[in-house]
Amino acid sequence: MMGQLMESPEYKRLKQEVHDLRAKLESLLYYRDELKYVICENIKSDYMLAIGGLEYKLYEAYCEYCRLRRKREMIQAKINRNEVLSMDLLEDRLDLEFRDYQKKLQERVSDLQAALERSKLRVMSEEESKEFKGLYRSLVKLLHPDLHPNRSERDREFFVQATQAYKNGDLPTLQVIFQMVKQEEETSEEVVPAMTLEGEKEKLVGYIQKMEKEIEEIQSKPPYSWKIYLDDPEKKAQKIAELMRELKGFREGIQTQQEAIQELLGRMK
Repeated sequence: MMGQLMESPEYKRLKQEVHDLRAKLESLLYYRDELKYVICENIKSDYMLAIGGLEYKLYEAYCEYCRLRRKREMIQAKINRNEVLSMDLLEDRLDLEFRDYQKKLQERVSDLQAALERSKLRVMSEEESKEFKGLYRSLVKLLHPDLHPNRSERDREFFVQATQAYKNGDLPTLQVIFQMVKQEEETSEEVVPAMTLEGEKEKLVGYIQKMEKEIEEIQSKPPYSWKIYLDDPEKKAQKIAELMRELKGFREGIQTQQEAIQELLGRMK
């Protein structure tokens, strides 16, 4: 009965606007997730395998140089104050001061390991990839909290599981979730009051602006910004050459600090 009520031109226009805004938000949500969980992860993995190992060596050399320079300063301070030097206590203090450096080094090792693991994942066929992306896009449309704020807790959990499956490239899990959600979908359409549509339109505009800003931010920083080194062989070669020069400089600095430390220790005997 309600579905047979006459709709005014203004109501039809508003309804269409809300429909179009929801479709735009759906596309943006899907693209944001595609950026975060697939595109950026692939860029990060490829970059780590191509350049990340060299960056790790550079940061490792930088950490060693900084530690040796600090060690030299501490030994010099002991000499200046005529104090007894305990190398064990000095090394313990250095371990404490450079704890954050060591933590960052370990994070880089973890990134390299993750890149290696990702490179071993089974590559989907073109047909599987198409189905995979289509299923996730459908689940975004059906379950995403920004599109359906009143969904049940169970549906929210379904979406969390779907997002995790999407991150992991897990097609079978997405297939199961989609079938479970699809079976429970209601196809009835109710007439929504114009005031409610106006409120939804305002919220959708806000969500869209937020999502466009988030996408722009993702594309402005690593790992997405590393894409240029993967797409342009010349820029990749320049980047590697630059890192090699810096690495050489730090290795020379390490040798200089080691020699200075040995000289100071010799003066204390």
